[in-house]
Amino acid sequence: MRLTPVTMPPSEKPLLRTEIAQPPADRTPANSQIAQDASLLLVPICFVAIWAGVVCIIADTWKLSRKEVKTNRQLAQYPCKKCQFFNNNPYMKCAVNPHSAMTPAAKDCLDFRSRHSKPAQPHHH
Repeated sequence: MRLTPVTMPPSEKPLLRTEIAQPPADRTPANSQIAQDASLLLVPICFVAIWAGVVCIIADTWKLSRKEVKTNRQLAQYPCKKCQFFNNNPYMKCAVNPHSAMTPAAKDCLDFRSRHSKPAQPHHH
């Protein structure tokens, strides 16, 4: 906006006239149209990128949960957790056979003693 003084006789107060400046010639509507088109192109690209990220996160979570289920099923086959010598300690799981606890070798453990079995009681005659 440019203010230009208007010449008036000295007896009157000067008034200012307001003129609206024209935009520079290098700012044509074609340039703004290109900018709008580029911004409209970013919207679907960002939408697809966000959904691709969500799908990757869901797929990784699904794979991890399936792996955990498979591992838990394998560990459930071993009798260790039902044995009186088993201790859920990460350093020594079994006091009798610490190297074979929770491994395939534990399936045929000769030292297995059920945690829930009652001790043998002497018979009174």
